[in-house]
Amino acid sequence: IDWLRTGRFFLMGVIWVAPVTHVWYGLVSTRLLPGPSTVAIVSKRVLVDQFGFAPIFLPCFMGGLFLLEGRPNIPQQVREMAPDAIVANWALWIPAMTVNFAIVP
Repeated sequence: IDWLRTGRFFLMGVIWVAPVTHVWYGLVSTRLLPGPSTVAIVSKRVLVDQFGFAPIFLPCFMGGLFLLEGRPNIPQQVREMAPDAIVANWALWIPAMTVNFAIVP
């Protein structure tokens, strides 16, 4: 087990991922797009999440992780890597969040 890598991801989860996503998904479901999980509401939640939130959240996550790894030129690395990472994110998370928004109250 790579304990340093595990520790970095644990730290990112505790200080960034958990608090930010807790607030975001609470906001999406109760303030931005409240109501029952109809096809229209689920679609709008997925669109707002994946095309509004994810393109901001993912580069910030990458920058924080790169900082913990001690990488040089972090802004440049994030600019170069983020577009491909966001497209890969969409391949996984658009279907997953569609199921999530449809099922989780």
